[in-house]
Amino acid sequence: MERNHRGRGAGRLALGALIEAAKAAGFWKLVSRVFPENAASRALLRSVGFREVGVYEKHARLDGRWRDVVIVERLIPANLTSRTRQAPSTSDTSRPERS
Repeated sequence: MERNHRGRGAGRLALGALIEAAKAAGFWKLVSRVFPENAASRALLRSVGFREVGVYEKHARLDGRWRDVVIVERLIPANLTSRTRQAPSTSDTSRPERS
């Protein structure tokens, strides 16, 4: 986002919509990565319920150098106990086998 548009709530709005869409889809967790020096993004993610759970060291190369990233996650409590999505049973014979 361009610097003159930062801090106006667009990121919070987008993350809120993402969280609601994930909740509606039955996801129980969102996971992402952010550069360690991106303090604004890390603060925004914390403010909407993400927590930092670790660091991937040398996750990828950017501009010719290896970069670490902070791993963040946000659980969606409403979907942790409900069975809104279920994987198909391996004993389901109504579907043809793939070869």
